[in-house]
Amino acid sequence: MLDEFPYVGPVGQVFNELLSKPADVKQETIAAHRSDMVDEIYGGDYLWYALETAADDVQRKVVSWCYPALEVEEGSHDVSGVTANWNFKSLLGAMYLQMYWLMAAGSEVTRCEYCGLLISLARPSPESRKRRRDKRFCDDACRQAHHRSKKKS
Repeated sequence: MLDEFPYVGPVGQVFNELLSKPADVKQETIAAHRSDMVDEIYGGDYLWYALETAADDVQRKVVSWCYPALEVEEGSHDVSGVTANWNFKSLLGAMYLQMYWLMAAGSEVTRCEYCGLLISLARPSPESRKRRRDKRFCDDACRQAHHRSKKKS
């Protein structure tokens, strides 16, 4: 990873900002510096470093491609007609926001037993009810398909 993608993550951002042309520095030099940094800061734990790099990249993309917006219902005269939404500069921004939410869910995620899709166990919104922790399927179609497949075997 360090050799093929030397300019990703927090350290890569520093090099990109300091140098007008990243080609001025050899990739091997950056990879060696990054390897030393992973050993020193992360105790040689490259998975921790990779996760922090991914989180940093997702956060930077969300900040630059997504923004919150308030929308007022037509004809509304009080605050109950105001809703919070997200707007995006591109479809990629919407995808990064979904990734941000997924990463922020942390341990509040499970997989559908039938199709394998990720299921968020977090509240859909702050005022909504908690989702069940033992949720096994993403929807009724998967639940039913799983039941049928168990019947056949």
